[in-house]
Amino acid sequence: RKWHANGATAPLKGSDANRKPDFILLPLSIPDSSRELDWRDVIVFGEMKSKNTTDMLRKSYIEGAGKTALLLYAQDGRHSAPYLRMLGHYIVLTFFDRGGSLSTAAFDIHDNPDFFLRILLGISTAPIETIGFDETVFWDRDDKKKKVLVAWKGSSSEDNKGNPTVSLEQLIFISDTLHGRGTTVWAGSMKDPTSPMARRQIVVKDSWIDPLRKFTEGSMLAKLNDVNVEGVPRLIHEQQVQ
Repeated sequence: RKWHANGATAPLKGSDANRKPDFILLPLSIPDSSRELDWRDVIVFGEMKSKNTTDMLRKSYIEGAGKTALLLYAQDGRHSAPYLRMLGHYIVLTFFDRGGSLSTAAFDIHDNPDFFLRILLGISTAPIETIGFDETVFWDRDDKKKKVLVAWKGSSSEDNKGNPTVSLEQLIFISDTLHGRGTTVWAGSMKDPTSPMARRQIVVKDSWIDPLRKFTEGSMLAKLNDVNVEGVPRLIHEQQVQ
């Protein structure tokens, strides 16, 4: 991973809104000379302001929330994202997810250089699942397909570790709001149990759930399927990612 400032001068692609984050963390595979930077490649982004004031804290937070919404909309395998703010000689780290945000206090990087380095090194080297990526959604380099891991031992294909997977063929819908269920829907396929050479076309839906609700969407679909209600999609499998 490598930090870039090229996004500060030209809007990033992958979004209908023209937004220019001051600095971004990208995979090493993106060349330094690239002028076609894209929100779909951004791991972390940040903003730089001239001073640390109450008003600037508020405004930079709102700005970061808007850009995080663009990032999550562009990346269907992600559920949260860190956001860095450099306010004068102060640094603030914020994590946004679909339920809200959590921020550190503003730390003076001159008085706390160790803390400053820990934040930068931690974000630059952290496993992707700790900085907001859903490790159950991944790119299979052998099949050249996006896939999602599933928890049941059914008629699916497997990844290189023997875990059952379902292929994700096309993104149908992804929520463009920051706070909410973060609903994402794909058209997918899985092995057809009636024919070893055929594949069954399915729909995969991912969304945050409300743990206080008695019934999940999947459990309600299952009850409707049990009584053969017409026009209701047939539930194949439901699982909660924790």
